Amino acid sequence: KPFNTIRQQVTHVKDRTDKLKKCGVIYHIKCDNCEGDYVGETGRQLDTRLKEHLTRSSSAIFEHCNSKGHKIRPENTKVLTSEDNFWKRKVKEAIEIKTRKPSLNRDEGLELPRVYDSLLTSHDHTQVM
Repeated sequence: KPFNTIRQQVTHVKDRTDKLKKCGVIYHIKCDNCEGDYVGETGRQLDTRLKEHLTRSSSAIFEHCNSKGHKIRPENTKVLTSEDNFWKRKVKEAIEIKTRKPSLNRDEGLELPRVYDSLLTSHDHTQVM
């Protein structure tokens, strides 16, 4: 039996969920005006979390935009991966932060065991997830 059938290629029963409506994601935000970037995670809808980043004075993104006069557009946010399990999502976020080294993050997320250090520097991080 063929792995991919014509029917599978042609029919799509469900519409794709808008990325901003997805829950349980690790995301990457880039500043429109500079090289500043941020990696985060949320179990809620991504658009809800992005609104918080843009309106809460405690947010690193809010602080960056206000102090520099820069802008972040939610539609330019990239969903890196999805994960419903809270702890797995935290680990994936920490891996992304460690490999991407985003300039706007204030911390490295969940503290990973040292064994991850050699794994993340010797392999492409997309293979780890």
